[in-house]
Amino acid sequence: MQTVPRATGSLSAIALGLLSFTLLSWQVQLHGPLSAFDLRFANWLHAQAGPWLTRVFVLLTDAHNTLGLLVLGLAICAFLVAKRRWRASVFAGITIGGGMLFNVALKLLFQRARPVFEDTLLVLDSYSFPSGHALGSTVLYGTLAVLLASHPKWRRPAFFAAMVMVLLVALSRVYLGVHYLSDVLAGIALGVVWVNFWRLVLSPAPSALT
Repeated sequence: MQTVPRATGSLSAIALGLLSFTLLSWQVQLHGPLSAFDLRFANWLHAQAGPWLTRVFVLLTDAHNTLGLLVLGLAICAFLVAKRRWRASVFAGITIGGGMLFNVALKLLFQRARPVFEDTLLVLDSYSFPSGHALGSTVLYGTLAVLLASHPKWRRPAFFAAMVMVLLVALSRVYLGVHYLSDVLAGIALGVVWVNFWRLVLSPAPSALT
């Protein structure tokens, strides 16, 4: 009885995510009004930099780099395999690992340069759009939320925690001056699409982590 509402929720999330990403990428490609807001917001947030806040955001962003996400993803898959939750382990592997590869392909497609500041907090030479940290954290925590979706004790806390962590990681990337706001929003939108697409395709058993 829960399959239909779950499918409807995933389809709605996919539609909203695709619409958001399309609008963001369109603005980025055409250098529309959002691009000007991107620059203003990046400059304002960068101006708020302070030693303790920078340390917190550097730790947060380092924990969600490619290596960190792969280690966490492998740990989740190993746990699911140990519990013989085969479908859930495949779901976690595809969403987390596949999502990161998908992001690399999109960066090469759009080839947007990263923000430039005189007092740069962090320097990267890769492309900016969409944000790999934002997409990666979305698929990681989104996967965990899906796997806990039907457990009455953990469903809402898991969703709330996932949302908070994704927003903090996204904010850290803009604060550190390596992404624009549209980069991280596009990464989140794609992450939502990716997780919900594979949720529909693979239908992992909810509460697989409990």
